[in-house]
Amino acid sequence: DSSFGLARSMSQQDPRVKASRLTSFTLGVVGVAANTALSMSRGKYVIFLNPSDVLDPGMLSEMVARADDDASAITICNARLFEHDIANSSDMYDANVWQLLKMDSIQTSAGNPSLLSLSPLLSRVLYLRSFLVDNRLSFPEGDYFFEEEQFYWNSILRAERILVVDKVLAFHHRAEALDYAPEHQLLNAVKLASHFLNAQHIGYSLANHYCNIAYPWEQFFVYTSTVLGGVVDRALSVRRGLMHKYKAKLKSIWVSTVRRWLDLSPLDWDGLVQLRTDLRSRMVLYGQSQQRLELSIVVPCHNVGHYIGSILSQMLRTLKVSFEVFLVDDHSVDDTWAVISRYERLHPNVYAVSSARFGAGYARNL
Repeated sequence: DSSFGLARSMSQQDPRVKASRLTSFTLGVVGVAANTALSMSRGKYVIFLNPSDVLDPGMLSEMVARADDDASAITICNARLFEHDIANSSDMYDANVWQLLKMDSIQTSAGNPSLLSLSPLLSRVLYLRSFLVDNRLSFPEGDYFFEEEQFYWNSILRAERILVVDKVLAFHHRAEALDYAPEHQLLNAVKLASHFLNAQHIGYSLANHYCNIAYPWEQFFVYTSTVLGGVVDRALSVRRGLMHKYKAKLKSIWVSTVRRWLDLSPLDWDGLVQLRTDLRSRMVLYGQSQQRLELSIVVPCHNVGHYIGSILSQMLRTLKVSFEVFLVDDHSVDDTWAVISRYERLHPNVYAVSSARFGAGYARNL
């Protein structure tokens, strides 16, 4: 649309405005764009503003002054939600967590682990740029969403001076991040996978750097139960379309994800379920629906539309064990995707997955 033209016009009128255009397109909202701008930035502090959010400019100036006075690496303000106008705003999703924080004092995640449970809303956090540079903190890049979750966790865990100010800086536009309408199936799948990817990256980071420290793991399982579990619950509420077909698989993935990170964490299961009874309930509920299959078949596909159908038909007719088939289309230019998608619709144990052209190895790993 006309976004870049507007930005370029503003940059010509005001030297403080820099307009830059990416050379490649990614599905993600933040990653590449934020890292590109961060590498060019010169300010002592950095704030990443969501385009649809509204900032209080007077409060932003006060945040900069407070960060200077308290020598904070990260300064966090409160935020509110709005739909049409900020005059009718409401509390943020994490209002209950906000009440647990120490206001107007320097703190760390070790001293107040609830910092890790805040919504990672970019528009209310001011970062000291040298802190980001010195710790080599950047956003993950790729074709997925919600990259700010990883960035927020990594920065909060590393910061030794975090200031929380109990004033409203940002008004966040309320939007349903996950719209599971059947007509948005591909976008739904990418967004859903993004939440699991973020959990995976955060978990690996904890395993590498905080393997024997309990508090970040406790907060990670809060995240796994409330955020990731909530996303799964919303997906499970869909009554039709491919998302409905993937329900059992989705539950199985969530259970295996929790078990994997529990094995790597310093926490024990009994202690964890006492801490999070909702986690235990979800594990029992989802675990009951896990499929017991004897075989998983992985098939990378590239321009095989003229014969993949006959192979699949024979496989489905003749195999005598319980099995599932994952067909990964590696950016075919023929009718491969149409063929495997048709089999996915017709057979409950066949799954079609779309991939960029990264080769058979990437497709199999996916």
